[in-house]
Amino acid sequence: MNLPRRPRLAVATVMAVVFLGASAVVVMLKAGEEPPPSVSLRAGDVGVRVQATRWCPEGETCRTHHRDVPTLRLRGESDVVIEVEGRVAQRPWLILVDGRSAGPLQRRSASYRLAGVTGPLLVEVVTVDTDGKVILYRDRWIFKVETR
Repeated sequence: MNLPRRPRLAVATVMAVVFLGASAVVVMLKAGEEPPPSVSLRAGDVGVRVQATRWCPEGETCRTHHRDVPTLRLRGESDVVIEVEGRVAQRPWLILVDGRSAGPLQRRSASYRLAGVTGPLLVEVVTVDTDGKVILYRDRWIFKVETR
């Protein structure tokens, strides 16, 4: 179809404005969404870091994120340090090893050391809501630990 020069220019201008407007809306929506915090596992000079697989921002709906589970590879028995970001440390949190609690409830602490760890095992860090009697898991980070 052979349009006169002015209508082609007008159509191109309208399409460009629509595209830029839609792009701006997408950017504004994503800009308001803060990424979930990260937690790391470290043994000596080796470490891995992952963002939450489940994150529940205060006053908002919980979000589930599908992520690859990172693997911390140990060289024999090692101490493993778990470090959480400030947003995580503001909530009570637990360490689970193969589904069982591996330490006391952490309150406002940004790190915890597991002594004498050997793999294979699954380490989870979960924030909790608790009234002192019942503990409900809230946010979640998952790691695999293997020994070479």
